[in-house]
Amino acid sequence: DLDFLLQICEEYMQHCGTVPIMKSEPTPAACIQAEDILGRLVELVQGSLASKCLLARCKFLVNDFESARFIIEKVIKCDKNYSQAQLLLARIYLFEENYSQATSTLEAAIAASFEVRGMPIYYLIKA
Repeated sequence: DLDFLLQICEEYMQHCGTVPIMKSEPTPAACIQAEDILGRLVELVQGSLASKCLLARCKFLVNDFESARFIIEKVIKCDKNYSQAQLLLARIYLFEENYSQATSTLEAAIAASFEVRGMPIYYLIKA
């Protein structure tokens, strides 16, 4: 069941933190488990944007920005109105210190959904 496996991955990812680890730090076991499950899900259910978005978030948290950006850009190409994907891409650009791209991606997230303005992550990225 896809939804059940995504819930399990969400639980794993709660133990991975909210900011990327340093390159010198070991990858948390929860991130490894989530990435393994999500990698299989993405292969088996290629149309699942939620699993791709979670996988991109997992890659982001383990400091693999290039892979995360590649995955999340594919998600956005499939659904430009997926505001969570837009927010993650903005965070990736922010951590890569590409501030102009982060700002324009944040604007795209707002265009996709005005509810983004009510989310705390919006204000963290905006700052």
